[in-house]
Amino acid sequence: MAYEVSLKTASTGNMVYYTTYALARLNASSGDVINIKADLDEQIILKDGVDIIITSGRILNMTSANPTITDNGVKCICNIFGEGIILNSYTGSTKQECIKITDDESEIYIECDYLSAPGGETSGAGNFPTVNVANAKKFTLYCNNIYNSRNTAVKITDCSSFFIKSKKITSGTFDTGSKNLGKSVIEFKGSGSVFADEVICDGYGSCIEQTGGIAFFKILKITTLTNATAANPTVLVDNVTGEQFLNLNFDEIQNLNTTDGDAVTLAEGKAKLTGRRIYSEKGLSLDLGANANILCSEIISVMQGVNITNSASEKIILDADLIEGAGGNGGVIYAVNDANFTIRNAKIKNTSSTGSSYGIYLNPGNGNPLITLDNVIVVTGNLTSGETIYCLTGSNETYIYNYGMFVNKVFGGVQLLVGDSSNYKVIDDILIT
Repeated sequence: MAYEVSLKTASTGNMVYYTTYALARLNASSGDVINIKADLDEQIILKDGVDIIITSGRILNMTSANPTITDNGVKCICNIFGEGIILNSYTGSTKQECIKITDDESEIYIECDYLSAPGGETSGAGNFPTVNVANAKKFTLYCNNIYNSRNTAVKITDCSSFFIKSKKITSGTFDTGSKNLGKSVIEFKGSGSVFADEVICDGYGSCIEQTGGIAFFKILKITTLTNATAANPTVLVDNVTGEQFLNLNFDEIQNLNTTDGDAVTLAEGKAKLTGRRIYSEKGLSLDLGANANILCSEIISVMQGVNITNSASEKIILDADLIEGAGGNGGVIYAVNDANFTIRNAKIKNTSSTGSSYGIYLNPGNGNPLITLDNVIVVTGNLTSGETIYCLTGSNETYIYNYGMFVNKVFGGVQLLVGDSSNYKVIDDILIT
């Protein structure tokens, strides 16, 4: 095709044809529309007020040392429509992004088929995500897939309103032999929403990492795949601000790493997790050090369990059908110091039939843990040397507010408040499984 790009002028409706996007952009004014009709190896610098249509199946593939699409640090309010494919295939040492937005007043809307970038060759700061929103007022992306061969697929650093909808967001699985080198697949501290069928990390990073902002995510399957060395948590809420909030709806969160790797770590802020299954092959199912409200049918760690390290000013609620673990973390539930948590409607089961098979292990130290159990079954897999509830001696008495408990072995070391055996709030029977 002699003329790869057309420019439709808003004032007259006339169509003018150009051989490059740059020429069309040069002659475009606010309200005009640029139509890309052929594959291009050219940087797309957005222009304020000028929309772009990419013909279905056309490929924008930048092979030079520049992002494929960018606002170039200048305010831009525009839209990209169509089902184009956006790639960055620069092979130099400093890899590049498919999309890079850096002006804090930019408002960008993008539709496309899929995006793919190689990512940096190390796990350091220069990871070059596929989608990089360093600064923006508003960012919206609809696509089928977002890929990065080695590092982050989506990075939102500063954006007060983002919305991303994609069938699949992956790192480390698009190019044969590529592995994620340790950066998160989705890393963000802006405020907004992400909807996806799957988020996959084939490598060592987290699938989701939140370091700030308020976000609502709805993702069916979130998976860290098996690897030769330890992986980061599949879902990670961290940093030092303590003000972020993650509201995550899911079907399944899995860390399948056969060496080590937790499913969920909440170190800062607040999180509300609602789903069917949380699973870790070798690590913790949950590592909770902050406010959390978790409603999940199955919370399973094959080798360890749930770690609770929050403070008295924070609150953790676990509402589950089954919380299962083994002896690798002391107990299925391991809580220290001033831990403040409630467990509702759950069977807490230690699958280990040998050694110290503890259901709940409390290590109060010099603290005053605040523990509530409501309609809970606690099962040890070893009736000889295991314990349903085990409490180390601390400087203060340890109390449990009990609103209904079934155990397969008598326990001691704690004081039950509200409900005990005298009012039939504790049932002990070795047949409880």
